[in-house]
Amino acid sequence: LLQLAGAPELGADGRSLFDDPDPAHASLAVMRGGISLRRGRWKLHALLRYAEPPVRGEFTLTPQALYDLEADPQELADLAAAQPAVVAELLAAARARLQRDLLPLLPDRELSPNERARLSQLGYADGEEE
Repeated sequence: LLQLAGAPELGADGRSLFDDPDPAHASLAVMRGGISLRRGRWKLHALLRYAEPPVRGEFTLTPQALYDLEADPQELADLAAAQPAVVAELLAAARARLQRDLLPLLPDRELSPNERARLSQLGYADGEEE
C-alpha cells in the first residue's frame, strides 16, 4: 500500500502487492509474550521474554512450535523436534529482525507527552506516569 501511495517504504514489514512473493522474506508478528515468524512454507512460534528488570536490547526467544504450512495449513503437527535446522534458521531470522527493529528498545522506552496523551484518548493509558 505504501508503494501504491508513493510513500517511502523505509524498511516497513510486509511486501509489495505488485511484485512476485519473495520466498526468502520473513513475516514477523509480535504478540504479547511471543512472536511468530513465517518464511516460505515454514511458520515458527516462539516465546519472547525481556530481562527483568528490562535492559535495553536484551531478550530471549524460546521456540514453541514449527509448522509446515504447505502440508499443514491448520497448524496441527508441530515439527520443531524433527526440523531443528529450520527452527535454528528461523530463530536467527527473528532475532535479527528484533535487533534491527524497535522491539528490543520498548521495555525502557519513555513515551513522549504527545504519545501518552494520544494513548490516553484511545483508552490505553490513564495519562499518569506509572
